[in-house]
Amino acid sequence: MNRGNHFKQAVCAFLSPSGSCEHLSPLAHATLKDLQALLRWMDDGAIALYLWEKIERLSLLHNLPAVLALELGRRAHDNRARSSRMLSELHSVNQALAATAAPYAFMKGFSLSPQFSIRPELRHQIDIDLLILPDAAPALRATIEELGYLLEYDKHGELKFSTATAKLALRGDYAYDLPPSHQIELHTSFWEPLHRIDLDISSAAALETLEQHQVADVSFPVLALEWRLLLQLLHCYRHFASLWLRIGWLYELAHFIDSQWSDETLFTAFLRLAERFSVEQECGFILRLVSMTFEMHLPFPLQQLADRVPRRAQHWLEYFGTEWALTGFPGSKLPLMVLADLSPRRNSSVYHGLRRMLPTQLAATLAIAPHWRGRRRELLRARLLHTARRSRFHLVATSQYLAQSARWRLLLAWQAHKNKI
Repeated sequence: MNRGNHFKQAVCAFLSPSGSCEHLSPLAHATLKDLQALLRWMDDGAIALYLWEKIERLSLLHNLPAVLALELGRRAHDNRARSSRMLSELHSVNQALAATAAPYAFMKGFSLSPQFSIRPELRHQIDIDLLILPDAAPALRATIEELGYLLEYDKHGELKFSTATAKLALRGDYAYDLPPSHQIELHTSFWEPLHRIDLDISSAAALETLEQHQVADVSFPVLALEWRLLLQLLHCYRHFASLWLRIGWLYELAHFIDSQWSDETLFTAFLRLAERFSVEQECGFILRLVSMTFEMHLPFPLQQLADRVPRRAQHWLEYFGTEWALTGFPGSKLPLMVLADLSPRRNSSVYHGLRRMLPTQLAATLAIAPHWRGRRRELLRARLLHTARRSRFHLVATSQYLAQSARWRLLLAWQAHKNKI
């Protein structure tokens, strides 16, 4: 195990349901460079504030290196203001949309507190996501534009809006400042196609389960809890197929499972949903990844899903799962080894794998919002930096994939031989 992963595993072990102060002991041996790298990983993975919350709740600040405690405290303070600003914006958006006759549900973000995220200010949020019916898109778009938002793009059933800003957000910016602008995404489908990986889950079916959810003094419509669990698992699977996901999302699932452990009715309802839409293997795979990363057992209905994961994918998790989950942004191509095994849509998964291994588009896909069209030099610089980073990623990640593929074939051959004995 490399030195960086040693500290990452310490964080995950501490955040597991059985985690204690002993799991933090490796951090006492971290250098300043180690701690800076760990902070970058936690910021990218949206897990820094969850570490801070548990340390503060258990009064363990003295167990942290002083510089790490200081930086985590600063992030927690700043994100409270950011979260408050975003909740206020959500309230304004909800009031405007409530005046329409169209059904809608807020997804992710504030809809995840407290079941997935203990408190809303512990979750780093970037935009407001809503699930809507396809026919309602024109009317809801007009309502959102009346609030001062501008349409950035409309493709694959997703409409993205933002307010005008004088600052272009770039990688490396401090993530917990007040948002320079607000963003809204309208989703007309529960799952947007991902390089022909398609799941047939209509927004209409999900929107039949609306319930009111409250954060602070703001009330807004969300999906039923079993649907929110399905959404989070498939959201993680989507990012697994895109080669990187935030480890904070896995932690939120771990917290959800632990806090709802005894609710057999909820998990049974979720199991029926996964079976109804034939996504048992996708959900089961992410559940296994959560279980391994945060060293926890699964309730019986969820273990049933985990047991349906193909044997080859289970071996991949044993050999590469934790290593991949701890990978920092922008990820690695190791998931391409098992994508075709995780879904009956085999041809689609193979096509997606080829596209990710041999990308046909390396140029940046930064959207040109209307309010940025007069600042092409700044956009060009951002695009060139993005293209350089992505080119480097594909070069390094492809080399790693080819090397690990040889190891993977040997491991599978050894496993097949062991099964014959």
